[in-house]
Amino acid sequence: MTSLSAEALAPIRQRFIDALRDREARMRAALTQAPLHQPDRLLDDIHKIRGVAPMLGMAGLGALAAEAEDRLEPWVSAAIAAAPQDMHIPEEVRDCLQALHAEITATLG
Repeated sequence: MTSLSAEALAPIRQRFIDALRDREARMRAALTQAPLHQPDRLLDDIHKIRGVAPMLGMAGLGALAAEAEDRLEPWVSAAIAAAPQDMHIPEEVRDCLQALHAEITATLG
């Protein structure tokens, strides 16, 4: 596997950070609203963080995103099938999302 230099990664990292600002705002909104709107968008955001953060040296952020995605995805699927109008995030999923949001906020400084 070929690794890129810090200089080569800099523009990729900057694009990730720029996108992370938008994702932080959407996650903050998801945590403060009930019921949850656009769960697929939230899952997509978390999935992208999970995949890219570790490659940019943000292993902690990637690990929290992985945990959040693993908890959120089955709940979203079940909630949509059962009662899509009642998308209230369960406490254990909310706790995981709050931890991820806190790490995103810390990453953004």
